[in-house]
Amino acid sequence: MKKAAILSFILSIVLVFSTSCGVFDFLSKSKTFQQDEMSITLSSVFEETSVENYTSAYDSPDIAVLTVREDFSLFEGIDLTLNQYAELVISTNGRSCYVIEENGLTYFIYEETVNSTNYMYFVSVYKSDSAYWIIQFACESEKYDELKDAIIKYAKSVTFDSSAESVSNVAV
Repeated sequence: MKKAAILSFILSIVLVFSTSCGVFDFLSKSKTFQQDEMSITLSSVFEETSVENYTSAYDSPDIAVLTVREDFSLFEGIDLTLNQYAELVISTNGRSCYVIEENGLTYFIYEETVNSTNYMYFVSVYKSDSAYWIIQFACESEKYDELKDAIIKYAKSVTFDSSAESVSNVAV
């Protein structure tokens, strides 16, 4: 009986450490969401939601994802690089941050307090065949270091289908 209790305790410890270290990541399911020509793959805990002034939004217990699609026609023929577009978004919104280009992504990070809670925003920018896209990943600041790898994974999952019809025109 005592051996069974010890074995059960050891198995519980191994299971806890295995799941927190990513050993069983293959068990978590992913879900792909599509809005206009944009697709993003998130974990299955995300649900599509609606947030005013955003093209699409997805929510989970730890991370919120908000997207904005800006049609090229809003830029009157000006062809911006992703770095230039990110700089424009930063300056237009009065942020004090800088553009980062790494992991195949162009993004910036800023922190903001909302209702006495500090949030980190990882904001990646993209360019489809017909629009610029802003995709924001928001989480509580204290959880950011723990969630950063998942956020980067989600940001890298974004793809664009040039054959999809685009109908959204939401300004930042």
